[in-house]
Amino acid sequence: MRFFLYTLSLILLPQLLIGQIDRKRYRFISTNELFFNSGSYQLDTQNKAKLKALVDQLASEELEKIVIQAHTDSIGSSLHNNELAKNRANSVAQELLKQGIDSAFIDLRTYGEFSPIANNDTEEGRAKNRRVSVYALAPYDPSQFHDKCKITGRLTDSKTDAPLANAQVLMLRMGRQDTLTTDANGLFEQVVGNFRQLELRAYAKNYFFANRLLKTPETDSIYLNIQLEPALLGGKIQLSDLYFQAGTAELLSNSEKALNEIADFMRYNAELKFELGGHINKPNRAPVPPQSRSYQLSEARAKAIYDYLIQKGIKAERLKYRGYGNWEMIYPRAESALEQQLNRRVELKIIQ
Repeated sequence: MRFFLYTLSLILLPQLLIGQIDRKRYRFISTNELFFNSGSYQLDTQNKAKLKALVDQLASEELEKIVIQAHTDSIGSSLHNNELAKNRANSVAQELLKQGIDSAFIDLRTYGEFSPIANNDTEEGRAKNRRVSVYALAPYDPSQFHDKCKITGRLTDSKTDAPLANAQVLMLRMGRQDTLTTDANGLFEQVVGNFRQLELRAYAKNYFFANRLLKTPETDSIYLNIQLEPALLGGKIQLSDLYFQAGTAELLSNSEKALNEIADFMRYNAELKFELGGHINKPNRAPVPPQSRSYQLSEARAKAIYDYLIQKGIKAERLKYRGYGNWEMIYPRAESALEQQLNRRVELKIIQ
């Protein structure tokens, strides 16, 4: 039966898998094949080097997404192989995150043993099937999209749906920044020229900030309904897009944009005081003690953000930092690389 599946897959599945990536929508920047030892999902030195070369190449490209397709050979049950493929995909995703790729660009797909490219009856064939394909994609033909797009939006209170007047909306693209102010109904509007990526940030007094990332528009108008959370005493938000070198408090360079957003938010709400809470990823473990290295790492990560914000002009008396170890993990039984990444975080809490 498995030989029949292999024969059918060899004829059809590779074309189907590639066909799931719309060639009219995307341009292939790069294709990489990573191979694994039997039963393993650990990346070896050669695979890490391939991913590093890919990330270096993407520095000069307009990235749309990275599709990760993970496969296994036929040794073991299909349930086991599905889980193994998932772990292989997560290993690749985690390595890309460490090397500076934003998680928003990563698309994980797993196929277990059901899309072999070689015969599983031989060790040589099985070795070829123990693979992860990594496709880096860019927009194929930007001319198919609209040159101009009217972006309209409304800012409201997430609790009451009341409009937020006189709030600030920043639109950032290709080194340019437009600053808008909402009207009495919380509305804003801007016609934007051709863009492939636009970041929108919304700030209102005594509210947590929000941001949206817009890609090349496929229509000539976009409407955004943005709700902001009230910045109440004790309220907290997770600071996204902050990346640390694994096992250290060293911030990776792709954290700078998020750090600057936080600093802007604090300047806009100059009367508020904050606690920065550091968290680590130790799933399926007992709470670590305060004297442990793990707990000290969570505190050191919070302090790294604290130090950065002071360098950006935020007054020290407005800030505190604290470690929480693994006491308040979002995913206490984390399985995937992305869940573990979310556990490894810093939160912002209003204390006054």
